[in-house]
Amino acid sequence: MTKGKDVLKDEPSRTGGVSPETSRAIAIMRFILPFAVMAVHVYHTQDVRIKGMFYDFADYPIARGVMYFVRAFVADFSVPCFFFISGYLFFSSGFSRDIYRRKLKSRCRSLLVPYILWNAIMAGYMAFRYTPLFTAFAPSLAGQSLDMSVGEFFYGLTLEPHNGTLWFLRNLMVMVVISPLIYYLVKRLRWIIIGIFWCVWAAFIVFTRNYDIINATQSVLFFSTGCAFAVMGKDPVATMSRGLTAACIIFGVLGITGFTMCYFTHWTNIKVLKPFSVPSALVIAFSLSWLWGKSRMRKRLLGQHALSDRYPGLSFMIFTAHYLLIFDMVILVFTVVRPTTDAGVAGCVILSYVGIALCIALCYRLLGFWPAAQRLLTGRAGKKKKKHAAATAAT
Repeated sequence: MTKGKDVLKDEPSRTGGVSPETSRAIAIMRFILPFAVMAVHVYHTQDVRIKGMFYDFADYPIARGVMYFVRAFVADFSVPCFFFISGYLFFSSGFSRDIYRRKLKSRCRSLLVPYILWNAIMAGYMAFRYTPLFTAFAPSLAGQSLDMSVGEFFYGLTLEPHNGTLWFLRNLMVMVVISPLIYYLVKRLRWIIIGIFWCVWAAFIVFTRNYDIINATQSVLFFSTGCAFAVMGKDPVATMSRGLTAACIIFGVLGITGFTMCYFTHWTNIKVLKPFSVPSALVIAFSLSWLWGKSRMRKRLLGQHALSDRYPGLSFMIFTAHYLLIFDMVILVFTVVRPTTDAGVAGCVILSYVGIALCIALCYRLLGFWPAAQRLLTGRAGKKKKKHAAATAAT
């Protein structure tokens, strides 16, 4: 790019769009990854207190080992994949002032509106938990009230989400706003800027525990990497599938190392592996999604249509809604089952995961009777806008 050249010049990517193989792999990943995010958050559950019993996971080696391994090693795989996919799709059809304005407008519907709505729902649910109707089933909350000022309420609707998982949508909106800068840096410096972003991200992971900064640098790195693939004409499936064997070896070695570190040392020490394990997981996720997408087994089980086509918005609702239910579902399952063994505790966590998924799926089906609300909560376009939205590549 020569000096003075317009950074938002109408300039398509070299690929001219997304290949069918990559499109299929992305559809599969976007449906499955929210379930992985939910699993991570369920396994982030702290020690469980119910009436008459206290479950300290330090007393259950299997449950503790799995929980710490998921928390420290697995937790950061899904969201970087989302940022990469979002960056790749955002720039895959080219970039110009008109495209930028159009995508800003579309992201208000697909990101900003659900972000505000789900934060408001979370705040409402937090208040509902202290009402007599709820405390009748949770006596420990009786006599208490929600300590939240008006300022804190609106702060939770904007900068610091009430619904903790929505930090991804917040950071993604920031990436969309600064996308011209990212596009400019990638066009000028190419893979050099990706290497710089990786070094900054890795340094914050290893030397700090400030997760806001870690998440911010992670957002920039993987959104920019997706941009680089689009701008430089690199097809993700074609490129990453060539490195599948190496990525599996690296990931396997790091996984064994990480589980060993979780068992014999403090679980936070495993963070030094993430700068290498997360990129390896990205390669594996894309490659396996591509292989599954073209497999005969998938066609026999699901036919030609992807689950994301049959249940549009379900995975988005899984991602945004599960955080509301985690604590209370875990308490409910432990109260009913009252496990006494290590395996029983681990089983209760799995039951909690299944229960949350079923509750959200039921809510999704019920919202089908109110299509407008379902579209608002899942960030999807109305019938008149679907064709246009598909052409402009949604996140």
